[in-house]
Amino acid sequence: MRVNYNTLEIVLVISVIYFISFLFVRFNKIKLITHRRVWNSILAVVFLISAILGIVLAIQVDNKTILPGYSKMLWFHVESGIIMAVISVFHIIWRIDYYKNIFKFKKNEKV
Repeated sequence: MRVNYNTLEIVLVISVIYFISFLFVRFNKIKLITHRRVWNSILAVVFLISAILGIVLAIQVDNKTILPGYSKMLWFHVESGIIMAVISVFHIIWRIDYYKNIFKFKKNEKV
């Protein structure tokens, strides 16, 4: 059975929606904090969906029991994982200075 995932469509739709919400911030239609709260909330929701379904799917595989709806759960797990990955890229970009500071070493500092 071949399953089709909507990777390109998800990347494009999420990116366009993010860009539009970013423009709302730039034109003072919404506050930056609201923008980030919305996207962090979406990130948390898709993480929970992907994580919970991942655990349910793993339990099924471990117990060699496949429940009805397995392929649908797998599809939702992957789709939510794709959404999470796209939003995570934006999240990392917001925090780029934080990550730069983590990996910045002084000349005399040893790892």
